[in-house]
Amino acid sequence: MINIAEKIAAAASQQERGEFAEAEQIYNAVIGEDPNHSDACHLLGVLNHQRGDHQRAIELIGSAVNTHPKNAVFLYNLGVVHQAVGNVDSAIECFRRAAASDPKMVSVWVNLGNLQQDKGEFTDSYDCCRNAIRLAPNEPQHYLRAGIVLRRMGWIEEALAHIAHSLALEPNNPGAISSLLLASQYQAGISITELTNRHRIWAARLSALPLDTSAGETATTYADLEPHNDAASRDSSERVLTLGFVSSDFGNHPVGIFVAPLLERLKANPSVRVICYADGNRDDEFTARNRASTDEWRDIRPMNSHLLADQIRKDAVDVLFDLNGHTENNRLRMFCERPAKIQVSWAGYVGTTGLDVFDYILTDLNHTPPELEEYYSEKPLRMPGDYICYEVPEYAPEPGAQPLITNGFPTFGCLNTPAKISAPTIRLWSRLMNQHENSRLILKYKGMDDATVRTRILGLFSMHGIAADRIDLLGHTSHVEHLTCYRKIDVALDPLTYSSGLTTCESLCMGVPVVTLPGNTFASRHSMSHLKNAGINWSIAEDEDTYLQIVELLISDPAGLNHFRQTFRQQLATSPLCHLDAYARNFVEVVSGVVQP
Repeated sequence: MINIAEKIAAAASQQERGEFAEAEQIYNAVIGEDPNHSDACHLLGVLNHQRGDHQRAIELIGSAVNTHPKNAVFLYNLGVVHQAVGNVDSAIECFRRAAASDPKMVSVWVNLGNLQQDKGEFTDSYDCCRNAIRLAPNEPQHYLRAGIVLRRMGWIEEALAHIAHSLALEPNNPGAISSLLLASQYQAGISITELTNRHRIWAARLSALPLDTSAGETATTYADLEPHNDAASRDSSERVLTLGFVSSDFGNHPVGIFVAPLLERLKANPSVRVICYADGNRDDEFTARNRASTDEWRDIRPMNSHLLADQIRKDAVDVLFDLNGHTENNRLRMFCERPAKIQVSWAGYVGTTGLDVFDYILTDLNHTPPELEEYYSEKPLRMPGDYICYEVPEYAPEPGAQPLITNGFPTFGCLNTPAKISAPTIRLWSRLMNQHENSRLILKYKGMDDATVRTRILGLFSMHGIAADRIDLLGHTSHVEHLTCYRKIDVALDPLTYSSGLTTCESLCMGVPVVTLPGNTFASRHSMSHLKNAGINWSIAEDEDTYLQIVELLISDPAGLNHFRQTFRQQLATSPLCHLDAYARNFVEVVSGVVQP
């Protein structure tokens, strides 16, 4: 007679082969005899998770955990299911308990670290990465994850070193290649020449990788591919302009926020057809808004790059936009298959991708003047104003009173990621604060209140004589609370190297002027372009001394600052930066101009 252990083993084998119905029958039979049989409950819970019935999975695996509260495998899988349904805190608790029960389980440290990173708990996340590295020192992904966390904390050189070590172990990892290039955008002092060469060298390796295919697919190199569907060769009198947008960031993310009003206007244009290829897990108000603004919304998460390229060919896309570049979860390997005749890099990245598979980068004259064109693998396709357009949120709070008048001292602020707060930036801001001994500084972003982030930033300021009690480091809040923070700020300070994009727009929306010092790189010119398109030239500096002089002029005129605060939102709404209808018309006109009739 077959005992229960043998039945469970047989069912587990069937489950591995995908024979879920047969396995389920055995598990249920065992549970019928023993409702508290932990292995049967656990495995049946995993099976329900595989089927998508996550709530039932939580109940079953939870029952197994109740019977064996220190079983690391049970705890780990319960955490995985909680993670899948967005129960982040419950997942973290499960992973922590699993790690305590079995500190040598590498996957626990990986999942726990990922969730902590998403919450802005960077120190804890990095500790998890280090634990994973100690347990599996030859696994390249552990160094890559550590590099990403270090980048988000602002330890850019250390991040590059970890990512480079990951590439030394796995030279052809496309995710690591992109992570190296993204981190390079934050590297203080990097020249546009070095940045461009780095992109071209590594992008060449990326484009030389084998196709991302599944078993049974025949093409193995880019040369084996069918040509793109030449949508432009069809009868122009009977077709509309089909635009495809590929992104993992259609949700509450700068990309999703910027494209939302454009997609709505494109949807209302009968001469345009919009297809969004969505690769993200975030499902929020902006995801819903963008989904409603498309003719076709394709969830591409299950597709490898080759299958996605085939789908785009079938969709006969005229112009295909990449909204990721070298950011996480990009689909650059798919673009290497050239599924569309015209491919454009836009909005998601801050400069050249280094890939020659993109025909254009959608930009503007401020970001990419003619003298800098040589540093792009793509041909600049320029919008007449800004390369993006900003929509003032309906829920934006009123600007409030001028802090300088109320407090009697100036308060500076920067609501940017810690990754942008570099040592040269802190040195410049310290010069300003040393000139005004009573001044204060507010830094706010997800992870800004993390222990290691605080140590780095406060330590660097301390080197220049700025006491920690003059600086407020604030973490993540709701967006309304984030905007409300500007009520405490007199002047917004733009960081060096990697300038503010959406942050500059939001600062202006709240009546707070932004002082910027643009460089030659695309990433360093965001604020300058947004300010010019908002009608502001007077806060754009030529060097560090003029940067400080501009701030001095602003805070020397409290009444003028207050007038700007109370009136500029109305002026902003009528400026080219916020003229949504005109932007959409220009977008169609500019893009149509590169499609052959």
